[in-house]
Amino acid sequence: MDLEVESDDFVGWTGRPIKCEINVLSKPEGSCIFSQGGTVVMAALYGPHEIKHGKIQTEETPAFQMSYRSKKGPPSNESRSLEELIKTACESVVFTRTFARHELTLVVQEMQNCGGILSCAINAGCLAMINSGVDMQHLVLAVTACLTNDNRIVVDPDESQLKSAKMSMEVAFDSELFNVIMVNSQGTSSVEEYQNTIGKCRESARILKEYFKSVVKKYAEALL
Repeated sequence: MDLEVESDDFVGWTGRPIKCEINVLSKPEGSCIFSQGGTVVMAALYGPHEIKHGKIQTEETPAFQMSYRSKKGPPSNESRSLEELIKTACESVVFTRTFARHELTLVVQEMQNCGGILSCAINAGCLAMINSGVDMQHLVLAVTACLTNDNRIVVDPDESQLKSAKMSMEVAFDSELFNVIMVNSQGTSSVEEYQNTIGKCRESARILKEYFKSVVKKYAEALL
């Protein structure tokens, strides 16, 4: 069963159009295709599976494996860096005690990158985890923003806006208190500009949460 939800289903989002389709693959426990403008990724979650291959694992911590596959081909330093950032954001929301001595594997495939690939990948990973039914402490919501040369903050900029910006950042928040889970920034800005940009990302994450809720609601209705 496929379920497609577009950003027209909620109001207040000032970024590029959002579209997702969940439960798109049969083998993973959860999967989705997620797009923000022209940036498109596919995410799949496998597991939890009991660890049987001799890995040393504590009783309270599941093994969370992350694989990011770039459209460009073999792994690069950039793709490995993205992999670690996605893992940091997505691993943080899993209930660790529930999956002691088990392994979860999140695979994210880049399909097209027109800017904001990290945020798009994190959001796709979260939706794949929701689709899988894995126990989560909360959602993870990621937003990209940039500061233009005339000091305007642009939420969810495209590739050209990111290239011309004097500072850009990707921020992941939890869906409860909207605390920062992960931040990755490039460029220079004042402390005030930096904090204002994070604040704008937080506002957008609150709106993005409503989109995620609409996805969950439609998926639940489709199952009935």
